[in-house]
Amino acid sequence: MHDWNSWDGQWELIEGSPYSMTPSSSWYHQSIVLNVGSLFKGCLKDKSCRVFTAPLDVFLSEEEDVVQPDVFLVCDKTRMTSKGCNGAPDLVIEVLSPSTAFKDRNIKKEKYEKHGVKEYWIIDPAYRMVEVFYLTENRYTAQEFRDNGEIYSSQFPFITLSMDLIFAED
Repeated sequence: MHDWNSWDGQWELIEGSPYSMTPSSSWYHQSIVLNVGSLFKGCLKDKSCRVFTAPLDVFLSEEEDVVQPDVFLVCDKTRMTSKGCNGAPDLVIEVLSPSTAFKDRNIKKEKYEKHGVKEYWIIDPAYRMVEVFYLTENRYTAQEFRDNGEIYSSQFPFITLSMDLIFAED
């Protein structure tokens, strides 16, 4: 087991290789993360699911794949420990930035699919777009949301988010 406390900065572990999470994200990236986390919290009233934001470790596998998604949803509270989430969250959201776009769209998407994340959202601030990947028969199928409409989850029918509120700058 890696001693995360001895490492400087924020790190993810993918296939046993450490990935630095620097440089830190932009103010707009953080604004979107906060918006989404707040919107999810509102959708989860009276539900057993909880929403979490980075930095918090998600142990997809003990030694190989440890990630810090921007936002994630866990419906089985027994998977949460003082160190983070053991196993795949039910829903993961990554907000793209220039330094993470390739990893989020490719490497992490593959890992989330492999480890059984039921739903994976990629938020692209540059294009005001959200791609939602639904896990069906161990493979992701995608749906794209653009403009000023609403995003909904087929796996979690209590989740509907306004695009305008996700991308709000205030």
